[in-house]
Amino acid sequence: MKLWRRAVGVGFLCAVMMTAFGAVALNNNATTTVPLHMVPVGGDDYKLGVTVSVAGGPPSQLTFDTGGVGLHIFASQVGNQNIRYTQQHIRSSFGGDANGFTFDGVIAYAPVTIGGVTTKPIPILVIQNVQCHGGGTSCGFNMSGGAPPMYGAFYGEFGAGMMPEIEPNSKIRLFSPLRDLPGNYSSGFIIEHLHPDVDGQLIIGLTPDNTNGFNRAPLKKFANRPDGQPVFDDKSLMVNYAVGNFQHTWRTAFDTGGNANVNIFGGHVPGIPVHPRNRQVIPGLNFAATLSNVFNWQFTTGNQEGVNVVKVLPRLGGRAPYVNTGLLFFFNYDVMYDFSGTLGFRPQN
Repeated sequence: MKLWRRAVGVGFLCAVMMTAFGAVALNNNATTTVPLHMVPVGGDDYKLGVTVSVAGGPPSQLTFDTGGVGLHIFASQVGNQNIRYTQQHIRSSFGGDANGFTFDGVIAYAPVTIGGVTTKPIPILVIQNVQCHGGGTSCGFNMSGGAPPMYGAFYGEFGAGMMPEIEPNSKIRLFSPLRDLPGNYSSGFIIEHLHPDVDGQLIIGLTPDNTNGFNRAPLKKFANRPDGQPVFDDKSLMVNYAVGNFQHTWRTAFDTGGNANVNIFGGHVPGIPVHPRNRQVIPGLNFAATLSNVFNWQFTTGNQEGVNVVKVLPRLGGRAPYVNTGLLFFFNYDVMYDFSGTLGFRPQN
């Protein structure tokens, strides 16, 4: 944002104040806490919600998705303060063929406010239309009912993952807005105290106090941001899984945007008995997900979503097999995302 000065004295004073504020923001371990709303979206499934404001627009609840990247918000919720639209139209897709969806919109540069803290203008996707992969409203969108269009509760998606979003035919990359907050607020975040039907909280800005008790796992570096800051792959951790007598190591996504199951996207996996119709692992098997010296998550498989459901599903597109923990993992562990290159895990009491 450009600041136009009416007088040299006023400009100098503003510069001094801004410098002093910047020093405080950088050095005082600034942190803020934001509610994360657990919203039922049908059956025993949930979506996690967070409230933001874009370009001075109204407070708007978006899904909080660590499996996605970048801010995607419907045009009706975008204000007009310090925003610049580009000519770059993109389509951003989520989920599989049956109940997935695609946002169609335009890239804009706009400030994003969360927890009372505001970014500089950053690239976001302003949603102009949405298409359900299964047709109609199969993906939970209703554009004409007057309520928020996404599951009747949300105006878009807040992608908090570390990796950039790279869309075909687009030269502009979207990143987590949390990475562009000022000072210590951009150091990382913690998701804690999540449970079915109970709201949790998002801690923005890491400090020695709020990171105490987390076991850390280093991540692989992926690339650099345009500003030169490193980007790490938060889906690069290789976790050992045991289901009954079967054991295997898979790359794992810790994804608050997933459903409340563990989903193994591995196609046919010999050794894991599943129901042929819904691909759900049969009840009564010991399930364990282990990352040495970091976490050891165990339960007995069953039929209760949000508690003990595990599914073995077809591989997604051309991707290698991987596991999506969904929200279920976050009902058992607090998770820390440190933008300097680690994930942290702390069992809930």
